[in-house]
Amino acid sequence: MLAGGADHKIGAAWWAILLVGGSLAGRAFALWLAGDRVPLGDPFVYQSLARNLLAGRGLVSDEILELPNLRAFYPPGYPLLLAGVGMILPLGAATYVMFNTAIDAAASLLIARIGKQAGDATLGRLAGFIYFAWPTNIFLSPLAYKEGLVALLMLAAILALFGSARGSTKGTIGFGLATGALVLVQPALAAVAPLLGLALRPRFPDWRSWARRMAMAAAVTALVMLPWWVRNYLLFDRFILFTTAGPLGLWIGATPLGHGSWVRPPDALLVGGELRAAAALGAEAWRIIVADPGRYVTHCLAKIPLAFATSEHPLGQLLVMQPIAHKSLILRLMWIPQLATFLLLAAAIAGAVKARRTVLFHMMLALWLQVLVFGIWFEFAARHRYFMTPILLLLAVAAFRGTDRVASD
Repeated sequence: MLAGGADHKIGAAWWAILLVGGSLAGRAFALWLAGDRVPLGDPFVYQSLARNLLAGRGLVSDEILELPNLRAFYPPGYPLLLAGVGMILPLGAATYVMFNTAIDAAASLLIARIGKQAGDATLGRLAGFIYFAWPTNIFLSPLAYKEGLVALLMLAAILALFGSARGSTKGTIGFGLATGALVLVQPALAAVAPLLGLALRPRFPDWRSWARRMAMAAAVTALVMLPWWVRNYLLFDRFILFTTAGPLGLWIGATPLGHGSWVRPPDALLVGGELRAAAALGAEAWRIIVADPGRYVTHCLAKIPLAFATSEHPLGQLLVMQPIAHKSLILRLMWIPQLATFLLLAAAIAGAVKARRTVLFHMMLALWLQVLVFGIWFEFAARHRYFMTPILLLLAVAAFRGTDRVASD
């Protein structure tokens, strides 16, 4: 028996070494694919925002929609962090690989701790190692994408919530801090924290204790958001809850021109600066919705299979970097994230069926509610589901380990 236990530990160690080593090699390969080429879309804009901050211009972008001087169009959290990194290292693909690798490693550690809090430390460690080697994370590593940071902050919020449920004031404050940071990085996930709070409600002693701690966390979140609100009021003479890009997200979600991912609006809607453009985009979005509500609902529901069944985004971003290079090689690699996504979803569904009375299932239910109630009605594509990957991995591993070790609520 002792020999068998030793062999099991040795085998697990080899798997860990293989996953970590494969992940690091994959990230080096992704860096080679990126080279010194220029990204498009959000990676380019976030890099530009960080460089503008370092140059003393402030949080301002001129690189999107041909609207100059956009000052509250993008949330501040990620470009501020990038600017901090840029004070130490030159912003570019090599720095992003190191930065994103550190973020993914931290997220993997939190996944391991969440698995332990859920009742199965081994499950958490396995899911954490797999997350570090996840193809999406590997291929996005040379780019200034915030999705890894979003996942890290969500995991930090979950872990703090476990502490809050045990009566820890530090956990409650940590939940509020992580939630505020998450909203400042990805405002579209503003509702995920209260939904997770509801998912873990059974772990609190009673409803009164839960409500008191959620109110404390909400107050902390508001304090984290306060500098952003004050800054925007001073700039625009009006209160802006998140960003000025909300109406654009609604228009992209409503227009039949696309499938939930980025679509450039007509030039007629992009006049008069970001506030007037936001008002015009919002009005046009509501016109589309009211004109045919049924088509809007059908269009938005169709985003779910499109977003969850396709995984070309990470390699697609490397493909369109300018000048285009390694095209045939990148196209031949497209099956890797696609197969990984298919296996993950299949295993997670099996795990969810087995774990339907556990805290893992309740957390996944909260994330699905976020997608269904607050996600698909706006811009929603494959990358907007990446925040779910850690919990999906925990459920997928649970499908193979069984759920008898996972705590029930």
